[in-house]
Amino acid sequence: MAGKPTYEELEQKVKELEKEASKFKRTEEALKELREVYQTIFETTGTAMLIGEEGKTISKINEGFEKLCGYSREEVEGKKSWAEFIVKADLERMKGYHNLRMTDQKAAPRYY
Repeated sequence: MAGKPTYEELEQKVKELEKEASKFKRTEEALKELREVYQTIFETTGTAMLIGEEGKTISKINEGFEKLCGYSREEVEGKKSWAEFIVKADLERMKGYHNLRMTDQKAAPRYY
């Protein structure tokens, strides 16, 4: 059984932990900045955009999508399926893309 750590060993451990905490903080700040950039791009693009979940529920829309569909975010996000906004002629194809994306992301078209 190992004995109690010395003061120097404890001091070294504290320094190591402080260094790790500093790295974690910088990573957290970088992630926050990237999230803000993503949010800005998502919101300011001239294209109507949505983010859909595995079960077809819309989790996020941008202002362009609000203008296009006439619904507010509160009416859409977490409540409506993206399939509700697709014309019948395209619905089966879009569902096929969605199912393909859930099984093999690389096989499905990136944008549709």
